[in-house]
Amino acid sequence: MKISLDWINDYVEIKDIDVDWLVSKFTITTAEIEEVNYIENDVIIEIDNKSLTNRPDLWCHYGIAREISAITGRKLKSIDYIKEEQLRDSSKKDFRGRY
Repeated sequence: MKISLDWINDYVEIKDIDVDWLVSKFTITTAEIEEVNYIENDVIIEIDNKSLTNRPDLWCHYGIAREISAITGRKLKSIDYIKEEQLRDSSKKDFRGRY
């Protein structure tokens, strides 16, 4: 599974954390990181899928962010949920997003 650390930073402030340290800690405590790729202004980590089989809470960016928050002791930001009115309005659209 590929995870963007830039996306993770939307939920946990990690810009100032050393990537090698984070990869090492994550591998030791949670799941093996197989590869780290530096792409433009982002770092993409690839996590071994077999390590996550029994951890469905880690099958998304927010789950990984929650785990990194626990590892680093940094505050986890909450997800902005869709308001009920927005959901009702979106039900009027067809599958292409048109009314």
